[in-house]
Amino acid sequence: MKKLIKEISSSEGFFEAMRFDVRLAVGDFLSKLMSGELTEFLDCQPYEQKEEKSNHPGGKYSRKLTLKGIGEVTLEVPETG
Repeated sequence: MKKLIKEISSSEGFFEAMRFDVRLAVGDFLSKLMSGELTEFLDCQPYEQKEEKSNHPGGKYSRKLTLKGIGEVTLEVPETG
């Protein structure tokens, strides 16, 4: 078992694959969090327009963010219209 752990820990490809997976998961989580916050703040769903409101959730744009210990994360930032 110790030999297997040593081989895995010395394999840089394994850890790079794990970091890539974590970056995708963090980016997806933060994107969904921002979308939910905007929906809650504006009190309407994306692309839903209410006559009494001038702002409504619209499209999204990509933004890259570098997080210490994780690396570069791509976010989908929601826009208002």
